[in-house]
Amino acid sequence: MRKPAVRQIKKEKYYKNIKKLLLFHHVSNIILIV
Repeated sequence: MRKPAVRQIKKEKYYKNIKKLLLFHHVSNIILIV
């Protein structure tokens, strides 16, 4: 595997984790409001 490909995969995983965190934070905020 070439390094750029590995870097791309790592970046995708990183963004997926951020999306999960933001989604979880958003849901927890809704729960706190309710």
